[in-house]
Amino acid sequence: MFEQILNNLLAVVTDQSTLIVSTTFNYAAKVALVTGAGAGIGRATALAFAKAGAKVAVCGRSDGNISETVEMMK
Repeated sequence: MFEQILNNLLAVVTDQSTLIVSTTFNYAAKVALVTGAGAGIGRATALAFAKAGAKVAVCGRSDGNISETVEMMK
């Protein structure tokens, strides 16, 4: 149950972050460094910056989770 709630929350955060960043700011030719990008708000932030045109450098505690985030940004 908790995992489902967390996944739903992440979906909302991702949707909202993407909407706010991509419609408000232009990040073409910019670089964003996002820590904690393996999950949660960090992942949502990395995805939002990527969608807004930024080159995104990510880091986190787990190589597997970071790899997933990188694949999602492609």
